[in-house]
Amino acid sequence: MASAAVLGLLLLPLSGTPAAPDFRCGMHLINIGATEAEVRGKCGEPTSQFRKTARGRRGVVTTRDEWTYNLGPTQFVRILVFDAMADRLVDIALGGYGS
Repeated sequence: MASAAVLGLLLLPLSGTPAAPDFRCGMHLINIGATEAEVRGKCGEPTSQFRKTARGRRGVVTTRDEWTYNLGPTQFVRILVFDAMADRLVDIALGGYGS
C-alpha cells in the first residue's frame, strides 16, 4: 500500500498541464484568495478579461471573471479566474506561450 502511494507521488509531475499555484507579477506574488483589487494593484490591468455566467444542475448561477496576463513570447500566459460574487481568486492556470 505504501509503495503505491510513493509511486503515485513520483508520477504526479508527469500528469497533464503544469500546476500554477501562484503567479508572480514583478516583485509581487499572487495567491489563490486574492481580491481583484489586490491583483490589479500588484499586476496592473490584464491583457484581456471577460465574464462567464453558467447555470448549474440545480439552477444555481455562477459568475466567473477570467483575466489573462500575456507575459510575452518567452513565458506562459497566465489565466486568473475569480468568483465574481465573492471577489476572490479561485484558480490560476497556464496557457500557451504569449505573444
